Amino acid sequence: MNAITPLNRLPTSLSWQTDIIILLSRGVSIVEACQMTQVSRATNYRRFDKDPAFKRQVERARAIVELELFQIVRESSDWRAAAWLLEKRYPADYGTARDRLRYARCSCGAASAIMR
Repeated sequence: MNAITPLNRLPTSLSWQTDIIILLSRGVSIVEACQMTQVSRATNYRRFDKDPAFKRQVERARAIVELELFQIVRESSDWRAAAWLLEKRYPADYGTARDRLRYARCSCGAASAIMR
């Protein structure tokens, strides 16, 4: 057998994937979840790209957290912490105008012209 096993011949273990889903559903970032499960981000993203069921579960877990944070913002009298987390976790949707322009890869210079 070759010293390097091809990806399609590696044994598939769902335990790390389940752990990633659980961590993401608790609000942990993908980077932190990979570190906590000792799975490289590259492995996680490969599985994400190749396994539609895993992709759906990851997206669902992240959507659940986003919804919970949004509900805290709507229902709480002290919503600033949840709003900050929404802004940092989902900059394309809740970030500042400058962050949204950067996230959209604006090359017109508008992002650098906006002062904070």
